[in-house]
Amino acid sequence: MRGLQGRVVYTTVEAFDNAQIGFDGIKIATAAGPITCLMDPYVPQGSAWLMQMDTWVYKSLGQAPKNLTEETTGLIWIPQTGSNNFIAQLGYRGTFFCKAPNKNCAITF
Repeated sequence: MRGLQGRVVYTTVEAFDNAQIGFDGIKIATAAGPITCLMDPYVPQGSAWLMQMDTWVYKSLGQAPKNLTEETTGLIWIPQTGSNNFIAQLGYRGTFFCKAPNKNCAITF
């Protein structure tokens, strides 16, 4: 890290332009422009991912969120036996995909 002392800016990146959620990171100046480095607990140790974030999209199948109880049982609300309570399960199904996978890479070290 001593070699990066004059070239690193410590920064906080806002999630989805929402100031209530932020992540600590470092911004490194490169010949191709600045790179923001963030820690991710789901990236295996000894590797790193370089991602062009504007190429990633989250899509859902149908309306999101939706009533999953209705999808599985046909009922909007499920009555609970012996009480005046009803339950419903809300959620959504979706996935991330990349529109330009050639702009991303994985690095192993």
